[in-house]
Parts: sequence; C-alpha cells; structure tokens
Amino acid sequence: MAANDPEVLGNPLLVEWPEKEQRLFAPFLPDAIHWRIGSTTKDRKRGMALAYLDARDVMDRLDEVLGPPGWEARYHHLGDKTCCELSVYVGDRWVTKSNGCGDTDIESEKGAYSTAFKRAAVCWGVGRYLYDLGNVWVDLTGDRESPITENDLERLSGILRCSNAVQMAARAKDVRNLQKYRDEIPSRKYGRGPTDAFIKKIDQHLRSLPKLATPEQLKEIAYLIDRGGLSEQAPEAWCEKHGVETLEDLFEKAAEQMIMEGKATLRQRKAEQTKQMQQPKP
Repeated sequence: MAANDPEVLGNPLLVEWPEKEQRLFAPFLPDAIHWRIGSTTKDRKRGMALAYLDARDVMDRLDEVLGPPGWEARYHHLGDKTCCELSVYVGDRWVTKSNGCGDTDIESEKGAYSTAFKRAAVCWGVGRYLYDLGNVWVDLTGDRESPITENDLERLSGILRCSNAVQMAARAKDVRNLQKYRDEIPSRKYGRGPTDAFIKKIDQHLRSLPKLATPEQLKEIAYLIDRGGLSEQAPEAWCEKHGVETLEDLFEKAAEQMIMEGKATLRQRKAEQTKQMQQPKP
C-alpha cells in the first residue's frame, strides 16, 4: 500500500500506515536473534545455521508499532498442521494474513502455535529479512546446548550487523554506502552463501535508487564554477537543498540540473557581452 495511492490519500487513517509498515520491517538488534542448526554434513561436524526470533520479541514489535489493541492472532488446525491468522487494524478495517506449520519435534502443539505465529508475522514483514541471509554453514561443537563454535558465533553476529547496516542504508537511500558495502563485503569472510545473498540484495536496492553524479558531471560542475557559471557557494547550496553532505553524494539528475543552470548563466552572460560589443561606440 503506497503512500501516494488514491485510497491512502483519501483516508487520513491510512496515511500513517507506510511509516508503521517500515517499523514492522525494521531489523532487530543482533542480540535478539537466535540460531538453530538445520541440515548437517554426514559426519555432523558442520551444519547450516538458521536464524529465528523468540515469539515474545515478535509480540513486543507488534505491540510497539500497532499498539496491543491493533492486532490479534487466531489459530485453527488443518489436519496435522496449525495455521495462525494474524489480523492487523489498518486504517479503518482489519486485514488478515496467515501462515502455518506442522507440529515440531519439541513441545509439539505449543511449538506449532509459536512457529505458526512467527511465520504469520513474517507476512507482515516482522523478521522477514532473516530469510535473506543466505545459507550460512558453521562448525559444530557436538554440544546440544551450544552447538555452534565461538568463532562462528562471532561471524554470525557480524553477518547480522552487516544486514542491519545494509537495510539502514537502503531506507535512507544512501547509494554511496550501499556501493561501499558491496565492495567491502566479499573481503569480510562471511561465507559464500551470505556474501552472495548480500550482493544480490544490495544490487536490488541500487537498481531501485537513482544513480549518483558521474565523475564527468563533477568535472563539468567544477569547470562551471571556475568560469563563473556557478557561484563558489553553489555546491553548499545544492547539497543543502538535496540533503547531502558533498557533491559526490548528489544524484545524477540533480547534478544535471545544476549543470544546466550553470550553462544557462554562462549563455546569458555571453549574450550580454555580445550585445555590449555590438553597441555603437560614442
């Protein structure tokens, strides 16, 4: 539901929804994320680490963003599967999204309710980014209570911090930092799965965002300042206008507008000079 949809613009209660939706999608602190082991190698020395949230943290997020009266969960069974219908009050009506799962090996019915609830919350964006981390393989300790080695736990924490940073840059439309992360991530030794997943996600963000000013545009702006088409204060004024710190952070379209303005000023000055030269001397 986009902020400029006619339905949103015509209903004041819906205007707030895009901001709430963004808060639902927001990442959690790395300490809130837990890990369990999925597939393992035959010798059980390595396994795939799967990230998950505690159901209470999901409830807290829903309460924080929507308020306790703003959501409700209902459960029903489909054969041996448990389905959770998670309804959210959007604008002036209830909207329901659902998901489910089979009974888990641990805490059979209770575990199924919890898992179904968290999967339904993912439909609303809560914790959805955890599915974008890629296949993360780790060394196993053989200890059922603490199956992941300390070194790999630190690596997993780094992966989560990087994921949060990428999401923050994407929300801020910070193209420069997204490009920086794309260049740096391959050297961080996160593993092939997370690295490929990060690059894919960053490329998706970059394709959806405007491009930054090109080196050629920056050279032309410098030339126009030198020739007087743009004032020496122009860079600061344009940066302030577009909410960036340096000209290098300007989007390509804004840089082109700046160049056009500078060229127009030069043309006007040249025309005035030509006119003066053509006037008869006294």
